[in-house]
Amino acid sequence: MKKLFIATGLVNATSGTAMAHPGEHAFSVVASFYHLLTEPDHLAMMAAAIIIAAALIYKFRRRSV
Repeated sequence: MKKLFIATGLVNATSGTAMAHPGEHAFSVVASFYHLLTEPDHLAMMAAAIIIAAALIYKFRRRSV
């Protein structure tokens, strides 16, 4: 539980320093998808999420066999 509080505190302390990239954040669905698929920072985060999810799925499926 102590680790959870420390991690939460670190996230709260550093989240204010995040910088948004320049550009328009559109309000239509199509423009939003276009924005997500063309900005390198969004692509990097999606790739990281996919890699982590694939690694976790591989790990847990291998463990259950």
